[in-house]
Amino acid sequence: MAEATEYVEVSIEEFREGHQIPFDIFIRLSDKKYVRLASQGDDLSPDRLAKYKERKITNLYRRLGIRKSHGG
Repeated sequence: MAEATEYVEVSIEEFREGHQIPFDIFIRLSDKKYVRLASQGDDLSPDRLAKYKERKITNLYRRLGIRKSHGG
């Protein structure tokens, strides 16, 4: 199981609809448990982003060591 220090927060506002994600993104369930929401190359649809925001999700996570622009 991955430790929290292996992930970095990314504001959900940073993700743009219609753009492919250049890295896997995760949601944090607990201090030590993360679940992948989307894989590198996926596109987050407007509906999908809206659902996360409705659930008051403000941050998603990526693994450390991957530094690519994700906003387009």
